[in-house]
Amino acid sequence: MKMSERMQRIYERLEAFGIPSSYARSVALPVGWRDSSTENPAVYSQALGLFARNLNISLRSLQNDDAPLEWQDCGSTRFKRNQKLSEDELTTAKCLAVRAAQIACEAVHAPIVEIPASGSAIRESILRKGSHSVGFDALLDYCWDGGIPVLHISHFPKGAHKPDALAGIFNGRPAIVITKQHKYTAWLLFILAHELGHIAKKHVQANGVLVDDKIDQTDSEDMEAEANAFAVELLTGTPDTRYSERKNLTAIELVRLSQTVSKRDQIDPGYVALNYAHSKLQDTGNGHYAVANSALSVIEPDTDPVAIIHARMCERLDWEEIGRDSRHFLRSIAKMTA
Repeated sequence: MKMSERMQRIYERLEAFGIPSSYARSVALPVGWRDSSTENPAVYSQALGLFARNLNISLRSLQNDDAPLEWQDCGSTRFKRNQKLSEDELTTAKCLAVRAAQIACEAVHAPIVEIPASGSAIRESILRKGSHSVGFDALLDYCWDGGIPVLHISHFPKGAHKPDALAGIFNGRPAIVITKQHKYTAWLLFILAHELGHIAKKHVQANGVLVDDKIDQTDSEDMEAEANAFAVELLTGTPDTRYSERKNLTAIELVRLSQTVSKRDQIDPGYVALNYAHSKLQDTGNGHYAVANSALSVIEPDTDPVAIIHARMCERLDWEEIGRDSRHFLRSIAKMTA
């Protein structure tokens, strides 16, 4: 089999594995790559190595033209998923996100700091540094200062199911990957606090991953309930804080409530608005998320949480520690434009 034909065969196998050839080329191969060069056996071997490393696929399975492709071992995995969703449906996004996290962990020099098991202890630490509340920027900085990289990954193969987030420990270093996209930081703030809770409560095993398909504040499953309580305690000071009103607030009324509570209790105003919506869901079965989002458009009108995460990645990662091809993969899968 000629090398060009073998390359075509690789693309066909990747397609059957759920990774379109266009995606594989765009994230795994360097800019300017020419498939025709794989007529050279050494270049073909290089291509297989790049696919294995960047797509987290077993090199041995890639090298055997007749074998089914297999993911590399990502360590023990715990899935928190919708019962209608299989673990296999989350595996593609998990393995790609894990690879991004592994690269980031290799490029962080900050010492790993033991995370307190108490959300309030972290809250007090953040407030002592001068923050008015535990907001998105402050919590991101806390994670990075403690040696925990926080990434936002959004570029996955078409059809791959994306979880909200995952937390993992790679070569002893914790990492958090958020995949949920939202235009308001308040939504990602709770997700970040929840994932930090999984790390602080030691729900994540060494060289293991915990995948949260959808983070639900009403979830009663032990580890999820514990991570939720940790997050609420971190953001508000107590694990059961609820801002509930008997009447249905308008967006403007919710803005006023959020700003008043924020000033009084040192709580991020955006989180107050979302807490109100969550409380309504628990009380009435109807979460007032449309009202909360309208309030957030006033509370944080010009925010871009994904850009904020990307800015931290640019500032905090030692990009010189990342090889050129891995750097291309990480920036591509994160959709980093700068």
